[in-house]
Amino acid sequence: MARQTIKGRKFLWHHITGFDAEDAVFLREQFQFHALDFEDLGSVNPIPKLDLYQHYLFAVFQAPRWNGGGRIIADDLEIFLGADYLVTVVKEPIESVERFAMRAERNPKFRGDVMGRDSAFLLYKILRHLFYHAQSVVTDTVKRVGEVEERVYDAHDRQATRDLALLRRNVLFLRSSIDPQRSMVNLIVGTRRPYLPEDLGVFFDDVRDRLDTMWTVTENTKQGVDGLFEVNNTLLTHRTNDLITLFTAVAVSLMPPTFLAGVYGMNLSRLPFADHPEEVLFALILFALLSFAVAFTLLKRYR
Repeated sequence: MARQTIKGRKFLWHHITGFDAEDAVFLREQFQFHALDFEDLGSVNPIPKLDLYQHYLFAVFQAPRWNGGGRIIADDLEIFLGADYLVTVVKEPIESVERFAMRAERNPKFRGDVMGRDSAFLLYKILRHLFYHAQSVVTDTVKRVGEVEERVYDAHDRQATRDLALLRRNVLFLRSSIDPQRSMVNLIVGTRRPYLPEDLGVFFDDVRDRLDTMWTVTENTKQGVDGLFEVNNTLLTHRTNDLITLFTAVAVSLMPPTFLAGVYGMNLSRLPFADHPEEVLFALILFALLSFAVAFTLLKRYR
């Protein structure tokens, strides 16, 4: 859909947004990438991945973001890194990467800062920028935990339970996305190839530290969400018990009138107080008071 080629001091950066058949032809003509890498380019990658070859590496990093419906999703950043080139492919535009590429293309000073060394240094700069902006998703998730926590303790209604379940889903998604990328950066740091100079290890350590921070915050958030789930389930259980107690009290309070109606509804010639209506009224009042006493005792005892 859109392809930018930006020239650095020692290499070229090809940035492709909205990968299509024309872009695939371009990559096949310009580079000799493995056929499996092209398969990954044409498919959806559920998890990040890293493949190291002798002359280049292929990686799929994921940038988490909010989709507008309260869910966290991830956009893929697919990367080919060689000694004299860097290829980045995004099927859906990643705002932080698009801004980075636009600035590198239009601002000579910035281009000199990020592309004045080798291609691996540019990769470090892109990943650092990518995860710096992705960290805001983790921060927003922590804030939402606090908001849902107040609702759980104040209302613990059905909507609060749904929001808590969605929040738990988001936290688990973050964990499954961040953790593999930590291992990927660790592997890059420990790999020695012509396209990965040894002196860049300290720079990629910076990216790993940022991912470790995101992971630690996400892990602590997961523990907090799990605790909220237990609290919410306990509160809902108490609420259910209160309802059962209420219905039990109502059912028990109706037993005396039901018994009285059943007795006097039988077709018998002799019934107590049959010839004294005022005494029947007295019996009704007595049963009503008895029913009230039973209901009051049950509610007071189980509250």
